[in-house]
Amino acid sequence: MRALSAAARAHVREVLSRRLGGELIEFVDAVVLLVAHPLGGAGARDDAAELTTADRVIALIEQSLAGDTAADDAADDLAAEPEMLAAFFQNLDLLPSGGHRAADAVALLIMVALDG
Repeated sequence: MRALSAAARAHVREVLSRRLGGELIEFVDAVVLLVAHPLGGAGARDDAAELTTADRVIALIEQSLAGDTAADDAADDLAAEPEMLAAFFQNLDLLPSGGHRAADAVALLIMVALDG
């Protein structure tokens, strides 16, 4: 199984720890890995794609927490990116449970995007 580059892992940890806390690191890592390196894709590592994808995933999560209008826009954006939506959905089980605000927002984001 492929792993994220050290640069992408460090970037995700630094940004999430500063902005949202570390509870979503496993989820974001898994989503980035699936989107940046789709099954059947080229085998060459693309660190830039990993970093860009990580920033996109984190931005969607932050947008989902920014109020109803922003969350609706995030759901529309996620629905417009089928590979990203599939990766979010596929990794729902990696979200923390027990009333974690960001995890709840991500779960709602996925449901609204699927419904849209």
